[in-house]
Amino acid sequence: LAGVDRATPTGSVPRRQVREFANRVERITNSSTYGLNWRLWGVLYLLGLAAGLALPPFLIAAVIPVPTPIAVGIFTLSGAAWAFLFWTKLKPRWIEPLRLRTAYAIARRCYRGVWRRELLQLVRSSHLPLRVIENELEAIEDENITNDDWIAMLMREDPALTLLEMAQGFLH
Repeated sequence: LAGVDRATPTGSVPRRQVREFANRVERITNSSTYGLNWRLWGVLYLLGLAAGLALPPFLIAAVIPVPTPIAVGIFTLSGAAWAFLFWTKLKPRWIEPLRLRTAYAIARRCYRGVWRRELLQLVRSSHLPLRVIENELEAIEDENITNDDWIAMLMREDPALTLLEMAQGFLH
């Protein structure tokens, strides 16, 4: 068993504890204003994408008000060209970075408001190493749990968790 870290707990107990934590955090977040902000932002993002895709072809249709076959063809071609340009150029370069920055800002607010407190409680009560919690959070493949990757990413940036883990190592 060379290369096996014996200090790292494995098996169903850490997985169950982390899954219960993730479900609890998901419930708390969804029932709070943080969850409402997250959902509202998601709806606004989708509406913005729809408007960004639909607006230019409709502007062209407004210039050519008569529904002739040529106008329908121009409307269809301009819509297809705009959709291609939108998805290949604008979305990756401008929209996706903006979406990620906004999602990161909302996730940080959720982390400070809800997730961190619950995570500190999990670390204190379970005595699981942070690496195990991170790995188990990232291994969750449940569509109903949407915050697990954000929590795993933000907990790496939190020095308080590392200090708590080190202190627990000296106490136990």
